[in-house]
Amino acid sequence: MRSILKFSDFIFESQSTEESECTYYDQKKGDGEYENYWAKYNKMSDQAKEIEKKKILDYISEKTKEVKEEYRKWYSDSGTIAKFSKQEDPVRRSLLSTYLPSIKSKIHLKPNPKAPKGQNSAWGYFLSKYDTEININLYNFWNGKQTGNKSVHDTLKHEMAHAIDSYFTKNGVRTYDATHPPATSHEEYMEIYLINDKDQFARLNILRQIIGAGPSDSAKTLLNKFMSAVDAGKITSKSFKFTKGFDSNKQIYILAMNPIASQGVKGKVSLDDAKKAYSHMMGKEAIVVGGKENYNIEQLFSNFAKVKNDGIYVNMNDIANLNLTSKGF
Repeated sequence: MRSILKFSDFIFESQSTEESECTYYDQKKGDGEYENYWAKYNKMSDQAKEIEKKKILDYISEKTKEVKEEYRKWYSDSGTIAKFSKQEDPVRRSLLSTYLPSIKSKIHLKPNPKAPKGQNSAWGYFLSKYDTEININLYNFWNGKQTGNKSVHDTLKHEMAHAIDSYFTKNGVRTYDATHPPATSHEEYMEIYLINDKDQFARLNILRQIIGAGPSDSAKTLLNKFMSAVDAGKITSKSFKFTKGFDSNKQIYILAMNPIASQGVKGKVSLDDAKKAYSHMMGKEAIVVGGKENYNIEQLFSNFAKVKNDGIYVNMNDIANLNLTSKGF
């Protein structure tokens, strides 16, 4: 039996389909101090490294338990249960009783020379071949300060969403409605990463948690909850002012990121449109949660946004539909 949170090097075995590898990837890093931390770590004595590893293990263990509990509550919620048919519900119950408790977090303190560049660049990844194991490339963002690493939680939650999605799929439960053709190779997966349905599902889980979204919240409710988080200072931005909007003709609720929107957005956007919207957020700390830029929400919103005069207008109706049709948290 594998021990939880083992520090042994992970040997990557190349897989041929998207189902085999899912990552939490972004060219931006989680904290500017992480490079200094690892430079100091590499100069430590073996004894000092072991002490530091223990601190890291304790922190990851704590966060893993926290994320598991969040998923346990979500899949025990009556609104979530209602999304499962009578035939599917045994799978949900098995997820709670057997699969979720079996998930382990494996951390990596250095890149694996045998792994693809994209995998080593990721913050975390999940391989379906090891279906109870989520991997965290801590060297890409950890700065050694427990209070300054909220992105660790998001990485764990993102990768655990991939694990849960894989579990449901293997057991005949559709986790979400597909809106794009699946990738057939690692290269294609990285190319469409921004609009990949699997990662949109994982990003949605982060948004739900931060704003307290329910399983069947409407567009209006999601927008109001997001703005309540803004008003409370839980969500901030260094580049945009968040404003509520509504297109009365199209009955679309809009999150406007300054200037105020007068036109709605309808339908799933293209990869080029998503890249354009996301590029307007990159490097601008567009959506900040707990003092850290939240790439999950920025990437999620880019799939439902249009850019006009450098303002970003997010279609909350389409996000509400994704929320309603997805069985995850």
